[in-house]
Amino acid sequence: MSKTYIEKTQYLSKYSKNQKITEEFIEKYRNLTKGTVEHILQMSECVREMKLKEKSGELNSYDMKYFCHSIGITEGSSTFRKFMCISERVNVFRKYLDKLPDSYTVLYKITTLDPDKFEELMSNNLIHSYVTLKDIEQLGNKKSSNLQNPDEVSFTVTFDKSLPDSKKDTLISIINELVSMNEIKIDVPKKYQSYLPSKKMNPNP
Repeated sequence: MSKTYIEKTQYLSKYSKNQKITEEFIEKYRNLTKGTVEHILQMSECVREMKLKEKSGELNSYDMKYFCHSIGITEGSSTFRKFMCISERVNVFRKYLDKLPDSYTVLYKITTLDPDKFEELMSNNLIHSYVTLKDIEQLGNKKSSNLQNPDEVSFTVTFDKSLPDSKKDTLISIINELVSMNEIKIDVPKKYQSYLPSKKMNPNP
């Protein structure tokens, strides 16, 4: 341990409002640095609790600096910010401890997902313990499907022979727009695709 580190530790602890509480949190944090998802969640909660105590006035800025210095992060750094973001999702994350990665950087990236998108990816097993940052970025950029139970919303469209082509095309245009938005899914067997009333339809092969 360098002399500079020791001197800074002594300086910050000297001006702490409540050194005992701060050292308890330092010890708590250090005991949690084992890399499991639960430990990462608890580490993030530890950081958040310290920040809340500083905001409430129970601790001062030197307590916070002492804490951050002792655990090896800087308040306002990306690491600090990531832990704060993770701490806001711990209740949700704890439901999926066996599926989430044990990397705080990847967990942070997961917090940037829309909550509905996150639940969709979890239910489809697209987020797992070995998912990477690149995976999350790619999954986050994909359009979400709003079809939770596609079998329950199946329907058949039948055109009357007297229906003008213009109206058929209008309906098909609306359907195509819904398909592009992932609101509906259309499956047309290849042998029937030639019977489609308009080439504007883009059925699944």
